[in-house]
Amino acid sequence: MNMLTSKAEAEKLKLMSIDAVSIMVASFGLRRTSSLLNLPMVVVSRYANGRVLPKLDRALGILEMFEKKYLTAVISQKVVKRDGVIDVSEVLHDTKLLDLIAYAGVKHFKGRGINKVITKEVDGIPLAVLTSRYLGSQLVVAKRRKEPGIDDFIEVRQVYGSGLYGYVYVPAKQLSKGDKVLIVDDVVRTGSTVRALKEAVQRAKGNVVGIFSIAVLRRSLRELNLEVKSMIEL
Repeated sequence: MNMLTSKAEAEKLKLMSIDAVSIMVASFGLRRTSSLLNLPMVVVSRYANGRVLPKLDRALGILEMFEKKYLTAVISQKVVKRDGVIDVSEVLHDTKLLDLIAYAGVKHFKGRGINKVITKEVDGIPLAVLTSRYLGSQLVVAKRRKEPGIDDFIEVRQVYGSGLYGYVYVPAKQLSKGDKVLIVDDVVRTGSTVRALKEAVQRAKGNVVGIFSIAVLRRSLRELNLEVKSMIEL
């Protein structure tokens, strides 16, 4: 992964592992986290409080276990679905959790040659920033209106589920022929944002590698015709 130098990456992984432990303690309590990780409570407490960093092998084990067994449960606790509205604001406000989510998404799409991450100027930006950083790629943000000082835009009409529509604008110089692009959004509801961003990439003769999101509505998956990595499906 083009993330950091090997030594710096090792330290980053150790720090991420104690973030994972602290999230588990906040979600499940100290005693249960100790049982889940099969570690003494005093060790878990020291990790969660940042007093001690685990060795790299243990850090990797914690991260792997957290991602495979507990990440979805933690996210599900924070996502609210009510009257057809999906609220992921508690996830977006938890920067430690968001960092771990981005890392999980990057692991899924690694080795694909992604050089651009694209999102729309809404709540997907925090996740897109972290994802692009871990990928070592450029970040492209589609706007809802043209920015002063930029003359050449890719303009795409976005049709919403209600039949209403708006436009997204991407500075033309930010997308190029042959780009391998990952679409990032906080929640994929109807797929209208994804379709608009996909069209913008295709107009630039780039290729969309897939979609990465925190949550996705299952009914939208059938229509997207793209590989989707989502932390939870609703």
